[in-house]
Amino acid sequence: EEEKQELLQSIYSSIEENNHSLERAAELSAEDLQQHLHKQKSKVGIFYLEKLHHEIDQAENELKNGTTKETVLPSVTRIVEETKKMLADLKTHLK
Repeated sequence: EEEKQELLQSIYSSIEENNHSLERAAELSAEDLQQHLHKQKSKVGIFYLEKLHHEIDQAENELKNGTTKETVLPSVTRIVEETKKMLADLKTHLK
């Protein structure tokens, strides 16, 4: 149980830290934003949250394919909000 809690706390902290970076998306370069989205996609994927995972993947791919950062920012805002909800739920499992 202790190891499980440590693992969950580590994942929680990692996702939360990356989410804070995504909250500053407007300040990031398109390349940095794409990297943060990629990291978040991998972390969120652990929990099999298909809708959120898909939205992150889509935003990441749009940036990869040359879509402007400004066009992707509304999606990033939704991703940040959905991730906050996921973190709130995950927090209920932490002791």
